Amino acid sequence: MDDGGLVLYIASPTKPSLVGLDEQIGWPDLCRQWETRDYEPFVQSICDGRLYHFRLVANPVVNRIGIVNDCGATKRIPHLTTLHQAAWLVGAVAYEEVGVPIPDYMARQGMSRAERNGFSVCRDDSGSLQLVVSNVRKRTFSQGDRGRTITLLMAQYDGVLEVTNAEKLQHALRYGLGKAKGFGCGLLTLVPMGA
Repeated sequence: MDDGGLVLYIASPTKPSLVGLDEQIGWPDLCRQWETRDYEPFVQSICDGRLYHFRLVANPVVNRIGIVNDCGATKRIPHLTTLHQAAWLVGAVAYEEVGVPIPDYMARQGMSRAERNGFSVCRDDSGSLQLVVSNVRKRTFSQGDRGRTITLLMAQYDGVLEVTNAEKLQHALRYGLGKAKGFGCGLLTLVPMGA
């Protein structure tokens, strides 16, 4: 924002209730500081073949079989390099792009996360993926009364996509992509090309 404030975007299949938000952040006496807009007309306008600029902030992780956490579940390991973070979204094509051997787990993956969510990342005139991974940061949160600490690696993805399955992409726009949605990850935003 131009005034130095913050903007919080919430994408939800139902209209969120933000009644207690001003009180929770410390401004209960101010006028309402939030507004909601109907997202569905935009989501419904998505159709196959359309091109969009996109931004996604995600928690790029891989489940490691054989490594378990305190609860006995498969442990999620963050992708630490830009190459692995790009591959989290576009799959093996990220390795092919830079001429690096494709890891076995990636070769067995089948469809990329982008493909499973109804889009492909476009290439520019030189044949390079129109994808930039940036703003990688580690965030630590306290989880409620239990005092448990959660550490997430977050990465920002910017690029150009083509819609390959409108229904799947609409679902991703409504419900998010990947893990850690409750901590601000998974929101995919689109801007039509030429807008």
